[in-house]
Amino acid sequence: MIGWKSKPPHRGVEVSGFKRLCQNVFVVCHGPFAFHGLMETNAEIARLTREVARLRKQLDELRQFITIKREDELPGKPASLALRCGTIVLCNSKHPERTQAVFSATEKGPLLSLCGSDEEARLSLLVGEKGAYLELFGKGEKAGVRVRVDEDSSRGEVGVFDANKPRAAMKAGEDGSAGVAVMHDGGFPRALLRTDGRCGEFIATNQDLITAVSIASDSELGAALIVHDTAGRPAASLCSTRTGGVVLVNDSHGNILGSLPAKREQE
Repeated sequence: MIGWKSKPPHRGVEVSGFKRLCQNVFVVCHGPFAFHGLMETNAEIARLTREVARLRKQLDELRQFITIKREDELPGKPASLALRCGTIVLCNSKHPERTQAVFSATEKGPLLSLCGSDEEARLSLLVGEKGAYLELFGKGEKAGVRVRVDEDSSRGEVGVFDANKPRAAMKAGEDGSAGVAVMHDGGFPRALLRTDGRCGEFIATNQDLITAVSIASDSELGAALIVHDTAGRPAASLCSTRTGGVVLVNDSHGNILGSLPAKREQE
């Protein structure tokens, strides 16, 4: 109710004033201002609807890789998180653009790579069908050490490299045997050490890969030290037999020129 301190205006003035008031209210509630606000509200609702749909899609995608399981039978009902993915990349928190490690699933098997400050691999560990394989690298990803374990026999082997050039190898063989080889450029051995349940043997070769020196703890003649010529033929031999020590000297054709048998002490 509207009150006037003086006498009310003419009835026609009162009616016309009330009419203008109603018109103004209609303009405010249903005019261009109300329409603009409604449009903004509808646009915001549409944007939020799209955002919720996008987040729901992302959540559905994440559920393929992340599983949370609660252990109801344990005290406190702790939760465990299982992550299923193809690749995990670890980065430095202060320098997120720098990769420090990569753990990935490949066709050959699980692969773990640890990187240096230059983001190049320094360690690579692969577990494949033929066994476990470990590599250590220097700068430029040049191999320094390789370690392998055979899947079926569980026998191991180790290779040492000089910037990808093989220098030494150690390997376990069948029947309890083992071997060590020291190599030059090209992977050709210069010295070999082999052992088994019967004896141990050492062989050194020349630059033409021909045996120059051989030592055996149990040869056909017993323990023996043999020096070979450039063609690989025995030139001189020092042997241990059941009757004593023997020294043999050979010519260039391998024929014995002379020998020095040990004298047995008179009883």
